[in-house]
This record gives sequence, structure tokens and C-alpha cells, in this order.
Amino acid sequence: MQPPRIVSIPGYKPSNIYAKPAVYSTATTVALVGIAAVTAGLLSQFGVVPFSGLSALAQWSFIGGGGAALVFGATGGVIYYLRARDMRDSGYESEWRFSGETTYKVCTWNIGTNSDYRIARLKENRDTPEEETKTDDKVKEERTGLLKDSFGAIGQQDIVCLQERFDFTTSKIKEFLGDGYEVQSEIDGEEARPGDTLVAWNTQKFKFLGSSITSLNYGAAFSAGVLLQDKHSGAIVRVASAHITGFDLATDIDRIQDAASSGDQELTELAVDCLGSDAHLAIIGMDANASRGEYSTRLKILEDREFIPDGGSTPTILSHTLQRPLVLDYIYGKGLKGCSIESFQEIVRPAFLNPDSASNPSDHSPVISLLTVKPTTA
Repeated sequence: MQPPRIVSIPGYKPSNIYAKPAVYSTATTVALVGIAAVTAGLLSQFGVVPFSGLSALAQWSFIGGGGAALVFGATGGVIYYLRARDMRDSGYESEWRFSGETTYKVCTWNIGTNSDYRIARLKENRDTPEEETKTDDKVKEERTGLLKDSFGAIGQQDIVCLQERFDFTTSKIKEFLGDGYEVQSEIDGEEARPGDTLVAWNTQKFKFLGSSITSLNYGAAFSAGVLLQDKHSGAIVRVASAHITGFDLATDIDRIQDAASSGDQELTELAVDCLGSDAHLAIIGMDANASRGEYSTRLKILEDREFIPDGGSTPTILSHTLQRPLVLDYIYGKGLKGCSIESFQEIVRPAFLNPDSASNPSDHSPVISLLTVKPTTA
């Protein structure tokens, strides 16, 4: 298995303090030597060091050296102050700053494409000819209004993972979400070409530390990922939004392993990537394109690595292949260093976002959960 390709923000480290160790080590040395030199210079200039008996050349050397030391010392002092300020203001701390539990409201949703929406509506409205004659612009306009209403009804979330948002730019997604969110897509500068996956976070809750894009080598899937820091607890949270390559769930049992292999490899790579991150907690919101009933092997990729699934069991899509509702969308979490997951609690979504609702702007339904975590002493 090839390692995932990570594309990070240039120069990203958990903190810019640690990004430039050589610079700051040099600055510290300069500051300390400068302070020592200032002391020597003051001793010479204010007569603490006796000049009587010294030659004129030696006296002028002391005086000149003292003046130079003042400049050198002042410069070193300024650098030392800037280093200390950078350490204080960076906001990155490797340890939790609290002793109790904290909660995160997390939502994952495959918002679907305009064509998916059109197909879903046609299947529900076979006797409604006007559905077939709607223009693409009309479909997009209809979905825009529905998505804005949907996110308003879902309410404020701490973390939102989206998939299949091809038809909407980042600025439009931010408009759907409302004030107080920042977003990171799998594609930089994607206003002209929106990608598949996206992560959004509540800026009142989190500080952005960096991003990564995992190119999942065994298929066409990508995972948008971010590293966030909880402004209140100090916890570092690795978040990934993933759309795993699907297959025909009606595939014969003797061929299903081969059909699902690409997606299985993708999820394996993503799990390994999350486990290797410098974070307290990992969260994955995804369209797994597999269900416990039809192909639980894919979900075991995470569960065998002790990722904990959300507590929901409500169907998220109506499978027209199998002619029954399925759960294909999930949130998984795992405590990494110094963190444990206490619980996942399903938050009931608005009824109009159920898979069979004509008011749902997607062929999928959102999954919303309340994740409770606490620090550990281990």
C-alpha cells in the first residue's frame, strides 16, 4: 500500500515557534551574549573598571567596546522579547488546559449534486412531467434555497464535514452555513472548480492550525483535512471529510470483496493518516458507500483501529438498487494522545431532511452527533 500524499500549508507546524528552531536558538544566544556585553560596557563607561594605569589605546578600546555593546545588547534584548511574545501569542499548547469533559457538535452530509437531486425527485414524482423539463439553472436555484433552509434548521455546529459539494463554491457554502464559520476544501482556489469534500468549523470554538489533503491512491477520492485547536480546552483536533469510492451494493457475495477493494484501501490510508497526526482527537465525517447490513467489512477498517462510531442508526439514503433505506454516512472519532471519547449521542435531524422527503436538497440525509471527550492522565 502506498502512503497517502499529504499537501500541507507551506511551513505548517503545530506552532510557528517550532517551525524555526534554528532562528530562535540563534536569537536566544544573541540576546544572552548581548545582555552580558551590555553589562561589561556599562562597567567600563561608568568607571567600575579603573582606567588609571591603562594606555590611551586601551581606554578608547574599552569606551568604544562599551558603546558597541550597548547597541548589540539592545538588539539582542529586542529579539529576546519578540521570541517570548511569539511563544506567548502562538496559541499552541501540547497539553490540555482543563480537567473536565468537553463536547463537540459534529455534522456530516453528502449534499449531493444537481443531477442526483433531479434523479431523486423524478423517481418520487413519476407523474409530474414538469420535473423532467426543469433547466439546470432552475434545479440549482431550487437547491440553493433548500440548502440554506436546511443548514438553518440543523443549527449551529462545531464541525461540519461535507461531500459532493461540486455544484457550489466555497463562498456559497459559507453563505449556507451562516456567520461564524471558516472552511477548508480539498482544492485551493476552487472558486472556479469546486471539489468534492470540505470541512467547516465554528471560529468561536476553534483556531485553525493547518490543513492537509490526502489523495487516496486507490481511487478518485480525496479527503479534505484540517488541524484545529479548541480555544477553550487547548485540545488539538484532526478532522477529515471523506467520500469513499462506492460500488454496487447488490454485487454477488463472492465478488463483493474485489468490487469494494479500492474504497477499502482509501479508508485504510485515511485511518493511518489520522492515527499518525499530532493531535489529541481524530474525527472523520464521511460517505462510506457501505452499510453494516450489506458490507460491514469497510467499517471494521476503522473499528479494528478503535475508532468509535456515532450512535446513530437512522437511514441516510434510499437505495434504489436495493429498494430499501440504508445507512451509508457516518461520523467516527478516536482519542489519540491524552484524550478519550466518553460518548456519541445522535441528534435527531429535522424530518424534512429524511431520505424520502421532497424537501431534502440531497439524495442523502445529514448525520448529526454530540461527541463528548475528556482528557486522560495516560
